[in-house]
Amino acid sequence: MASSSERYDIIYLAKLAAQAERYDDMIDVMKKLVKFNIDLTVEERNLLSKAYKKVTEPKRESWKLLSITEEEEDTIYKNETYMKCIQDYRTIVESDLANICYDVITLIDDHLLPFASSTESSVFYLKMKADHYRYMAEIKTGDEKTLVAEESLKTYEEAMAIAVAQLSPIHPARLGLALNFAVFYYEVLNSYQRAHHLAKEAFDEAMSELDDIGSRACSKDIKVILSLLRDNLTLWKSENDERSL
Repeated sequence: MASSSERYDIIYLAKLAAQAERYDDMIDVMKKLVKFNIDLTVEERNLLSKAYKKVTEPKRESWKLLSITEEEEDTIYKNETYMKCIQDYRTIVESDLANICYDVITLIDDHLLPFASSTESSVFYLKMKADHYRYMAEIKTGDEKTLVAEESLKTYEEAMAIAVAQLSPIHPARLGLALNFAVFYYEVLNSYQRAHHLAKEAFDEAMSELDDIGSRACSKDIKVILSLLRDNLTLWKSENDERSL
């Protein structure tokens, strides 16, 4: 069990690492806290999520750029030497990203979920776990892709069942989960119908709740997620209409 002073020192160091944009250091610091086997506070959970997000996002973007370059090389220039170079480099990026994702999933399974003491923290951890399986599903192929996609789906479904049963439709954890789960349906499973249904249901239920209790209860976080849900619904409908032409 970490003392309050130990937790304070770790949080201070994590914030310092974030300020210095040394996110690998931030991860190392937060892992020390996680391994105390305690339920993290909202601030601590957000710092952990931020640390991994700042490390995974550049690698995900690198992989996408390399995939585009590989496609261009294959269809336009057709240089086999360059193709192999791109593929080898992309494999390195894939390995780096997968290692980070498995690191997150192991931390959550071994040190966070068993000690979650609230619905909000359980949903947060499950969403984070599902997200990182989704990141791997974006870069894997064949049986490996199927495996991690199935794990992502299963974890999103588990989190969603808890969130719908125990959290308000305007709770940021529930809304954020719905947002990412819908993205999984659309981008990984290529299911416009399920993505659209999930996002629209979450958006409509949240708006109905806000109508009942008043818009003043709508925090900045809620407004941001609702805006993202609305934007995705508009984009996905447009893309689906284009494919139908």
